[in-house]
Amino acid sequence: MIKKAEELARRWMPGFRQGPGKREAWRHPEDLVKVLTHEMAFIKVPPEEHEKRIAVAWLHDVLEDGKKEDGTAVFVEDLRDEGIEAVVIADVLALTHDGRESKEAYLSRLKEKSARAKVVKCVDRICNLREGRESFKVKRWIRYVGETYYFIFPLAEEMPKDSVERGFLTQELIKAVEARIVGACPYLP
Repeated sequence: MIKKAEELARRWMPGFRQGPGKREAWRHPEDLVKVLTHEMAFIKVPPEEHEKRIAVAWLHDVLEDGKKEDGTAVFVEDLRDEGIEAVVIADVLALTHDGRESKEAYLSRLKEKSARAKVVKCVDRICNLREGRESFKVKRWIRYVGETYYFIFPLAEEMPKDSVERGFLTQELIKAVEARIVGACPYLP
């Protein structure tokens, strides 16, 4: 399933992301996969759960930003037709902000979704903050950091209190937010 999800992300995420590097769009889900497989490798997750997390990470933006080869949008049915498991599709759908709801409503509804979706959303935000610390304009950065504190930190805090995963996600979110602040303010340590 991971190979299929990666292939679909590469195929359905054409074009380039905003930012100074103008990276290919599929590189963003690849960043999430690297965090989940390398930076979080010390966190023990059952293999089938790990596989689903990786598939969700690869596909998390395809319903929002993806385009099929003919230029049309990607729909849930396309994921089903490609053989993606229903639980993975449900998490991808949970992570999709389609623009019909406010950003606040979208982020708030994530509290009701699976632990897998919450982990992938936290990792997505970590990656976006890391990338955005150099490319986001100040107003967008401030809004993004506010959303992170108000909506994303609570997702990480829903992990079991003594879990290594909760600690990792919280720590990385803090580091990602602070990186721009410290870099922009030379008088801070």
